[in-house]
Amino acid sequence: MLQQLAHELRMYASISENRCLKVLMNVLPDVQHQFIIGEEIVTFFSASHLIAFDIVTYHHDHPDAYWVAWKRENAIKDLGIRYIRLEEADLLNETTLLQTINTQLFKSLKLKVCGMRDHKNIIDIAAIGPHYLGFICYKPSKRDIGEAFQMPLFDPTIAKVGVFVDADADFIIAKIQQLHLQAVQLHGNESTALCEQLKSTGIKVIKVFSVDDDFDFTTTVPYEAVSDYFLFDTKGKAHGGNGVKFNWALLKQYNGSKPLFLSGGIDLEDLPIIAKLNLLPLNLYALDVNSKFELEPALKDVIKVKQLKEGLHQCN
Repeated sequence: MLQQLAHELRMYASISENRCLKVLMNVLPDVQHQFIIGEEIVTFFSASHLIAFDIVTYHHDHPDAYWVAWKRENAIKDLGIRYIRLEEADLLNETTLLQTINTQLFKSLKLKVCGMRDHKNIIDIAAIGPHYLGFICYKPSKRDIGEAFQMPLFDPTIAKVGVFVDADADFIIAKIQQLHLQAVQLHGNESTALCEQLKSTGIKVIKVFSVDDDFDFTTTVPYEAVSDYFLFDTKGKAHGGNGVKFNWALLKQYNGSKPLFLSGGIDLEDLPIIAKLNLLPLNLYALDVNSKFELEPALKDVIKVKQLKEGLHQCN
């Protein structure tokens, strides 16, 4: 009797997983079944989207399935991979499955606060726990950190991002060493050769594209192999920090698989709108905020940034 029951439960799990796999493959062609990440096994994994999907149900053989899943979730997140936990109710139909995934993806969005310069402000913002802090190394910018800037000490798990505009490789590499950067954000007309050169050093490369109504998304294709992330910002007079949103409906034209940072005039009231975007095929990875969270150029509003961080976990 118990053997029959166990067989039926395994069959049900297989049917559920196959149904889930079919839905995911419509959006993530590279999704792999029963994938090992580090020392943890997850049900599905998409390398292009950096997402691990775990199906955890009450009929698992392991008596501590949820506790084991919690440990697995934290181990995988430590690797910078987004973790989506799916349960019985989430697998009922395609609509429910995609809604659950979208909600969890929104809550897992990374946060980058850009245009930092004041030491105390940097430490206060770092205490909120963003995933990235951006430091602009571009003299024409009113948020330029300047040549004498010294990086203060803060949580080492927060990635330091240097922002550059058409700088040469020597200048960028010198700043990587001086500021102990983990990533560079290239905000100009940098070549694929420069991106490749920087990426070969082990630094993460975020390539920025300035978007307006006439933007051709196919221009991102040559940068797929030489960048780790793309960032879409609003095309304006300045290279970032314009405080203006582009038409997010244009994002439907993006067919690439590179994880995206979304930037350009993002404010607190935009969170419910972002939550309703089709996040899975879009591969939205992080929000990049700047001018809308400032008291003055390069000085961020700590209370407002904290509200943003909390809103990412609360918004449905």
